[in-house]
Formats: sequence, C-alpha cells, structure tokens
Amino acid sequence: MQVRLALPNYGLLRAYVLEKLCEKEGLEPAQVHLAEMPLRKRQRVCGLLMEMQGPRLLRKQAVWSAEEDRIFFYDGLGRRFLQVQLCPGPGLEGLELALQTRRSA
Repeated sequence: MQVRLALPNYGLLRAYVLEKLCEKEGLEPAQVHLAEMPLRKRQRVCGLLMEMQGPRLLRKQAVWSAEEDRIFFYDGLGRRFLQVQLCPGPGLEGLELALQTRRSA
C-alpha cells in the first residue's frame, strides 16, 4: 500500500512513524520506545532508521529515505506493510538539525 502525505518537518515525521508502527499492533505510543539511527551513504546522512521497541520483545521498523522522500514500514518479520511518499518531506537539513539538537541535549 502506498500513501502520499505532507510531513514538512522532522517532528511531524517522527510522530507519524511512531503512530503507524503502534497502530499495526494496537499499542499506545507512550507504551513503546522509538530508537533512531541515521543512515549514511559515503559519509553523509541520507536517511533514518527508526525502530519501535515494544512489550514482549516486539520490534517494528521504518526507514526514511530522504533522497526519495519516502518512508518504508516493516513488520516484525521484515515484510513491508506500508510505503509513504512525502510531498514535501523534512529534507536532510531538518534531520541534521534534529540530530545536532539531540546530541547537545
């Protein structure tokens, strides 16, 4: 399934990803932890891997490709269950700023 959506900043992107990952399992976002790891290509950030860690060792992932402005959602078995085309997306500048803010906090 593919969806088109406007998520112009990093905060909205993160909230949407958390909501969709939780929705599939019927969990509340407050019950889970969302781990984030920047993805790099040739030493520069090109996207973000986000992993929801829930109860019962539940793990689901989403990959945001900044170059393609897409988010790919995967279930616990690694099967893609949703693809979202961003128009517009937060861009790499928004991600870099969010990462710098988190490092300094």
